[in-house]
Amino acid sequence: MRQPVEWSWAAASAAFFIHNAEEVLFGLPDWAAAHPQVGWIATAMPQQRFGAMVILLSVIVVALAVIGTLRPLCWTRFVLRLFAGIMLLNAASHIELSLLTGSIMPGLWTAVVLLLPMMGWIAVRPAPIPHAPSTAGHVP
Repeated sequence: MRQPVEWSWAAASAAFFIHNAEEVLFGLPDWAAAHPQVGWIATAMPQQRFGAMVILLSVIVVALAVIGTLRPLCWTRFVLRLFAGIMLLNAASHIELSLLTGSIMPGLWTAVVLLLPMMGWIAVRPAPIPHAPSTAGHVP
C-alpha cells in the first residue's frame, strides 16, 4: 500500500532533526578537529557556523515539509526523493569517516539507525500519493 506523501515528509523531517541533534550535541566540528584525517571539516565549519547551518537547513526542511504536506504536488515528491538521496549520501559519509578515523563520528548512530532505513525506504518505494480530499457529504 502506498502511503500519503504527508507521512513521508513527517518521517523524513523527524529523522533529519534527530540526526542533526546528535551531530550538534556531540560536537561534530570538535570531533573533526581532533582527527587529522578529517580536520578540514572543522576548518570549513567551526562549531558556531555549524550550529547556524543546522538551523538554516532545519528551517528549509520545515518549509519544504509544510509545502509538501499542504500542497503535495509532483515537484514536492521529487524534492522529497532528492532530499532522501542527499541524506543517504550523508549517512554513507558518517560510516566512511568513522571507519577512516577509527572512531565514532557524531551522527553515526542516527545515520545507521534512522537515516539509512527511513531515507532508503523513501528513495526506493513507490511514489507517495497526495492526500485525496474527502468527498464525504459532497453533492455533485
